[in-house]
Amino acid sequence: MVTEAQSDKGTVKVSSSVFVWAPPQRCFDILASQLEQPPQWDPMVIDAKPLSSRRRQAEATSRVTFRLGSKKINTLAMISSYRPAQSIAWVSSDKPRVKEYWTLEPRSDGTVIRITLSYDAPPWFGGGFLDRLTGEKRVRQDINQVLDKLRGVAEGRVGDEVNPHKG
Repeated sequence: MVTEAQSDKGTVKVSSSVFVWAPPQRCFDILASQLEQPPQWDPMVIDAKPLSSRRRQAEATSRVTFRLGSKKINTLAMISSYRPAQSIAWVSSDKPRVKEYWTLEPRSDGTVIRITLSYDAPPWFGGGFLDRLTGEKRVRQDINQVLDKLRGVAEGRVGDEVNPHKG
């Protein structure tokens, strides 16, 4: 896994990628269900309930509870981009504004999956320089855990496991 992080005064951006021994369509199908039900491979998403009858397309909306750092956030999330087997993105409606963008790059023997997560640095991250660094470090660790679990599911090595952050 390769993880990069950047931040300016108000926005934090974390990107990471992983190689998966699975075709892009299989990986995309797993990602596309993320806002329909809490995915077992993403411990950051605690709950997801679709609100619109339109699913798996741009502008589909869900009520989502997720963890960013150590905070639980309840928000509306809307799919902002939907390109089957290529990319999918969603954005939250509330503060801190969160954008999650996934891309899939086909390779002859699998897929490179990249996630870019950007968010407004919430006040609880900005309480001090050390607090902000600790929060960003936690988000980077969470992103890498998400990618590792996603790889396990896509490669068929992981079955349904319980998400410790649900409930």
